[in-house]
Amino acid sequence: MPVFRLSRPTTASYRAAWAQARRAVPGRDEGESEDEYIERLRETLAAYGADMPEGRLDLQDRLEGALEAIALTAHAAALLIDWSGFVDEETQEALEPTLPAIRAAMRDPYVAARFESWASSVVGPMVQEGNG
Repeated sequence: MPVFRLSRPTTASYRAAWAQARRAVPGRDEGESEDEYIERLRETLAAYGADMPEGRLDLQDRLEGALEAIALTAHAAALLIDWSGFVDEETQEALEPTLPAIRAAMRDPYVAARFESWASSVVGPMVQEGNG
């Protein structure tokens, strides 16, 4: 079972992760069709380890989901001290916690949910108390 050791999240680390996620998303170019913009978004988001969801949601809702994934990964990368139990699926060798490896690990719903639950349990009460 993968194990990671993280520094304590803060409201500042949470906000910095969201700022990084927002900076990752390019604006729509003048004259660019929605389909062209979505294709460019897919390529950009893939570089950050996120997907542009398919479906019936409007563009803004779909983009919000991708932003959440980028912010979650950015927050994990900022807080990660070390990890164990993460292996390359092809070679079965231990993975070093590089940014591409962290992005790949956070694509695992179990890993992402564990991190998100833990970070929210720490940062959420601080925000509710007005300390955020």
